[in-house]
Amino acid sequence: MQTKKKLPTFYLVLIICWAVALALLASALLVIRTYLADYERTQPKHLAEKVFEEYFSDADFGAILDFSDTNDSTFESKETLSGYLSSIVEGKVLSYHSISSGTSTDVQQYVVKYNENEKGIKIASFTLSKTGEKSKKGFDKYALEDFELFYPTPEAVAVKVPKGAVPYINGVMLDESYITEDNIESDSCLHMPEGVEGIKYTIYTLEGLVSTPDVTVKSADNAPLNVFYNEEANCYEAEPAYDEALAAEQSEYVISAAEAYAAYMQNDIAWAKVSPYFEKGTALYNSIRSTLLWAVIDHDSYHFENAEASQFYRYDDNTFSCRVKLTHVLKRSRLEDYRDYMDVTFYLRKIDGVYRIYDRVNN
Repeated sequence: MQTKKKLPTFYLVLIICWAVALALLASALLVIRTYLADYERTQPKHLAEKVFEEYFSDADFGAILDFSDTNDSTFESKETLSGYLSSIVEGKVLSYHSISSGTSTDVQQYVVKYNENEKGIKIASFTLSKTGEKSKKGFDKYALEDFELFYPTPEAVAVKVPKGAVPYINGVMLDESYITEDNIESDSCLHMPEGVEGIKYTIYTLEGLVSTPDVTVKSADNAPLNVFYNEEANCYEAEPAYDEALAAEQSEYVISAAEAYAAYMQNDIAWAKVSPYFEKGTALYNSIRSTLLWAVIDHDSYHFENAEASQFYRYDDNTFSCRVKLTHVLKRSRLEDYRDYMDVTFYLRKIDGVYRIYDRVNN
């Protein structure tokens, strides 16, 4: 019977050592691979890609605005701002890259651009920060911290209001920090008696809007004022708070004064009929009294049309102004009627209990 040869002890030991070494190497490689995989998963570039895909692949600016309070606009809604931003990048390709620098890795920043030109135009940035939490292998975890948006704000609005009135932009009040000019004297200040103050204005200016605003103004008494846009001044303007009670009380009187004045200037009534409406001794009174009436338009009769009084403004208990408009129709035989249009602001004050016109401005 043949004896079976045994493996020499040296080789047996060698094989066992190699087996152990390979097992240890495989184990080490598995640990290293797990370690590296955990390291790679926690790298901020992967979170940055996820953030970009979630928020910018469809240009979801609404979600960005919902995430970050720092992009809120006090005077415009998130819907308005989101729609504006979406319109900017419509049809454009968005991309992002890291702009972090320095040795600190606590914060990683990325900028988002759209392909308007070779360099691209920045529309947003986002920041990733360490959370303080660790992965299974002890690596720092990152989370989205905030967004910042960059966009042109083409709309600026200036609002001119009577001093003491308050402007509102899209329903939000402008406080005194928005005042850019104050105590602006109106033309009325040129016609005030001593001790009486005319109408003064304040200008508020707001920049950084992306849409045409809704502008409203309230008086110091919280009453709404009429607002119009002055294209020449590129400014919204609010009219003063006119006195409707005064209008009801004095309209008939000032229209009668305007008609008397117009008739006198056409030599149709005597001075005695017009003079009681005007304050004696004033420059206006003397100017009307000394007007030469020989160069009037020949006519047979006359009447008035479309007479109206408006814009009654009380400066104090004894002084007010108002606007009077009317058409003075001069009838001429065998000729077309001559129509003389009057649009005048009267300034009146009380003399011995009766209002008299002391100044006048043609509008």
